[in-house]
Amino acid sequence: MEHSVPRIGAWSGLIAVVGIVVSGILTGILVSRTLSGLIADAAGWRVVFATAAVAGVVLAVLVYR
Repeated sequence: MEHSVPRIGAWSGLIAVVGIVVSGILTGILVSRTLSGLIADAAGWRVVFATAAVAGVVLAVLVYR
């Protein structure tokens, strides 16, 4: 009788990819909060929102292509 569940070895590559993605998400959250705090201290909170808006538009254009 064969099992429908694959062996653990087959999942090792997927587990590594999930770990990289999750660590990238968490690192991005921490770095973005730090950078936005530094920018807000130096130039004000409106500059933080303007920077985020510009970055969003640039990324939207890049994804659209």
